[in-house]
Amino acid sequence: MSNETKVCQSCKQNFAIEPDNASFYSKIGVPSPTLCPDCRYQRRISNRNEWELYRRNCSKCANGMVSIYNPEYQGPVYCLKCFWGDDWNALEYGVDFDFSRPFFEQWNEMRAKVPKTTVAHFRCVNSDYTNQSQDLKNCYMCFAGDASEDCMYGSWYFKSRECVDCALLHSCELLYEGLHCINCSRSMYLENCTDCFESYFLRDCKGCQNCFGSAGLRNKSYYWFNEQLSKEEYQKRLDAFPRTRESITEMIEKHRLLAEKVPTKYYQGNKIFNSTGGYIQNAKNTRYGFNVGDSEDSSYCQDAWGIKDCVDVTETAYNELDYEMEGVGYTARNIGMSRSWNVFDSQYSQNCFSCNSVFGCASLHKKNYCILNKQYSKEEYLVLKEKIIEHMKK
Repeated sequence: MSNETKVCQSCKQNFAIEPDNASFYSKIGVPSPTLCPDCRYQRRISNRNEWELYRRNCSKCANGMVSIYNPEYQGPVYCLKCFWGDDWNALEYGVDFDFSRPFFEQWNEMRAKVPKTTVAHFRCVNSDYTNQSQDLKNCYMCFAGDASEDCMYGSWYFKSRECVDCALLHSCELLYEGLHCINCSRSMYLENCTDCFESYFLRDCKGCQNCFGSAGLRNKSYYWFNEQLSKEEYQKRLDAFPRTRESITEMIEKHRLLAEKVPTKYYQGNKIFNSTGGYIQNAKNTRYGFNVGDSEDSSYCQDAWGIKDCVDVTETAYNELDYEMEGVGYTARNIGMSRSWNVFDSQYSQNCFSCNSVFGCASLHKKNYCILNKQYSKEEYLVLKEKIIEHMKK
């Protein structure tokens, strides 16, 4: 089966619909995309504010809060206490579907009126200054994190503890200034390292302990700038290192010059089968994946872990048979969702939590069979949903 070539409606460049993706679109019942992968990615993140936090007042209780919505935004935004409170109901904003108008026009009008949560996170404790995260505890200025504790200033902390000024960590502890590290601990200034402990200024090292200023090492101990030392000599040099800002800056530059001379693999990743992209871990049949792990039969994915049979997903975790998703976690069989968790069999919704079978909804919690925030019976929902889909296709 050959590729189908199309012209992107945005950038006007040719792009291919590959056979595996064509089968995926057919399986979930959607037409093939009219935008190329790059333009689809730009559209997906155009409404995403991950790192900018603002001070504004809650639209309900008027108390000050930290928010991803700037003070000029006119729509209602609730603080976490008010948003998760029991004294309001997002179904109050529900509307009937009007078959004389486009779906997305109605959806956009409705969602603008529904209160939004001030930051996008789920089941976080004492972590108000975080966003696009879930299951964080005692974290501050952390973004796109999951299942981490006592961390500060970083992005994409995943199952990590007591880490500061890091990015792209998985199962790390007591790390400072780490970049793309997996199962590392009690170390500083590591980059692209796995299973390294009590080490400093390393790049592309695996299984190392008590190493300093080195690159490209595998299962080594007591190395100083790629030179083998005795345990006693290594400890002597480490104790003599002054640990001032000037000496650290000098050491970063010295290490960079060494690392640039050491041969490195042409991509970052391991345990990869029939996959393409960069920063890939435990991937099978994953194409065009970047910072993707534990993935299978997926394509065009960025910052996604634990995905299976997904296409066009960004900043997600634990997804199956999802399409065009941004900032979601623990979801399955969805299309066009953002900033939502624990949602299944749903389409075109935002800020929904623990929901099943919702279509064009916003800010729902533990609701089923809703369209444009209006409640229906299961039978009514299924009939009306199919009618709306046919209306959208026309």
